[in-house]
Amino acid sequence: MHTINPKITTAGLALPLGSAITHIAVGTALYTPSGNETALRAEVARFPITSGGNQAQRRVVIGTTFTDADPAGKVLLGKTIGEIGFLCGNTLFCLSSDPVSSLFYKSAGLDIAFSYALDTSALPPNAVVVNINSDVAGMAALIGQHRLDP
Repeated sequence: MHTINPKITTAGLALPLGSAITHIAVGTALYTPSGNETALRAEVARFPITSGGNQAQRRVVIGTTFTDADPAGKVLLGKTIGEIGFLCGNTLFCLSSDPVSSLFYKSAGLDIAFSYALDTSALPPNAVVVNINSDVAGMAALIGQHRLDP
C-alpha cells in the first residue's frame, strides 16, 4: 500500500480561515503534485465526507466510504486509483499522488471505508474544519459486507 502524503495547493492556502473540507475526490493519474493544481488530473469519482472532525487545532480526521459509484453516478469500480484530493466545496485544498505507484484498486461490490488524519500544522490553528454528511446507507453497506468467521 502506498503512503498518502497530501500537498496543500496554492488554492487551498488562499481559502478563508475556517473553510470546511466537504469531499474526497479520487482519480487515476500518477504524478508528483506541484501544489499548483486546481483539480485532479483524471478525476473519476467524488464522495462527501461522512465521518471525522477536528481532533486538535492542527489536525482533522476525514472519512468516507468508497462505493462502486459516487452520489453523482460516476463509476469507481474496476479503477486503479493513483490520486486523491481533499476539497473545500469545489476548491482543491490538498492532494496526493505518486509518479509510479497507485494508491488502491476498487473492486466491484467491495466498499472501502476510508479515514485519514490530515496534519494542518503548516496552517494557522483551526484553518480548516470538517463538514460531515451522514451516510447511513454507506455504513449499512459496510456492515452488510462484514462476515464472522467461526
